[in-house]
Amino acid sequence: MKKSIIYGAMLAALVQTSGCTKDFDEISTNPREVTADKMDPNFLLSSAQWEFSNTGYTQLLFESMWPQVLASTFDYYGNGDKYTPSTNTVNYQNNLWDEEYRSASLIVEMQNLTKDNAQYSNLYNIGSLMKVMIM
Repeated sequence: MKKSIIYGAMLAALVQTSGCTKDFDEISTNPREVTADKMDPNFLLSSAQWEFSNTGYTQLLFESMWPQVLASTFDYYGNGDKYTPSTNTVNYQNNLWDEEYRSASLIVEMQNLTKDNAQYSNLYNIGSLMKVMIM
């Protein structure tokens, strides 16, 4: 019994003292990863535009009801213009989160890549407009 406790304590001490901290950054870096200097931010803009343009049902059928741009007597659209929840309300809210924030995250990444690059200043400013439009 004492031997197993001693061996267990020695094993725990060995595990605690050993590690892979030497050259950890070099070991854990993916050599095939795309870095900022190799990435073309134009691809992120077109991807964000595609993601945003493909969200018609959520924006048209749910968000347009809030300011009463669209109004309906039919309850399929979620009754957003009447401020009463329906069975589709949670589904539309989840779609808003998934679709719009996915597009916005692409724009934010594009702006991070183009922030200090004068060559892409117009792309950075377009990203600001797109972020406002998406959100």
